[in-house]
Amino acid sequence: AIPITKMAGDGKAPCENVSESTENTTEGDSERIQSYAGIELCDFPEDVCTPDVLEELYLDYNCIEVIKNVDIFSKFSSLSKLSLIGNGLRELPEALCRVQSLKELYINENDIEKFPTNFTDLGQLEILNIVGNQITELPQNINRLQNLTHLHGDENKIKRLPLSFGLLSNLILLELEHNNLQNLPHSFGQLSHLQILNVSDNNLQTLPDSFCDLASLVTLDLSENKIRKLPQKMKACKTLRVIYVESNLVEDIPEWVGNLPNLVEFSLRDNKLTDVSLPEKFGYTSKNLKSLNLAGNFMKVIPDSIGK
Repeated sequence: AIPITKMAGDGKAPCENVSESTENTTEGDSERIQSYAGIELCDFPEDVCTPDVLEELYLDYNCIEVIKNVDIFSKFSSLSKLSLIGNGLRELPEALCRVQSLKELYINENDIEKFPTNFTDLGQLEILNIVGNQITELPQNINRLQNLTHLHGDENKIKRLPLSFGLLSNLILLELEHNNLQNLPHSFGQLSHLQILNVSDNNLQTLPDSFCDLASLVTLDLSENKIRKLPQKMKACKTLRVIYVESNLVEDIPEWVGNLPNLVEFSLRDNKLTDVSLPEKFGYTSKNLKSLNLAGNFMKVIPDSIGK
């Protein structure tokens, strides 16, 4: 359980914390984990207790539009998790990017438009949540974040990904729903550990040739784009479990769709499929299928193998 640190009347945090602790919370926990959430702070608290041993800091749902107390970041030598959700924050200070110990950064539900120039100095960063901001582009040298495994970037204004994006060799999850993506870089197929990909509700018309090289995909969502053709080959046939390609312009289905033994959910609702678009062996191969949605197409028949 996370102890909730109460603020003194002057907006400073007393070092003798008044905490809503559980019986399992120790004194060491209150030094390592501190929360100042929802108490109308307008800046980072000046008197964070024991900042040199602090590991997790929660400042969610305050009024921190601009961080003025940037000197505080030089005191964080052990901080691994920082959460600034829902503050109306307009920008990140460069001083934040000098916290070399930071592994998780949650800045979702703010008004941030761009990253500081030294953002990729956060070399230990593993989880980045920027959902619900005004960001138009990611750092061009984002490949420096070699430890990044989870990138949550829904509901921004991102038009394109950096050319080096595919060099994020440890990325497992990528969520970019509801952006303005026009295309994906050719390096995208180098994301060999990517398991969850959601680029739905964008403006994608084509996928790069390298897309077929994504060998670890488990969940794929390409819905609500303008895609006409799916890749002709796919290395992830044995791992894919969920595929959504709803509300696109797909006219036919490639043969690899008939070789998905672990598929559980598959939706091609509202496309341009005609005649017999599914491979005949689809039903025989996808024995674990629980949900199949082909509504809103022009198919006349489906393979006899489905349902057997």
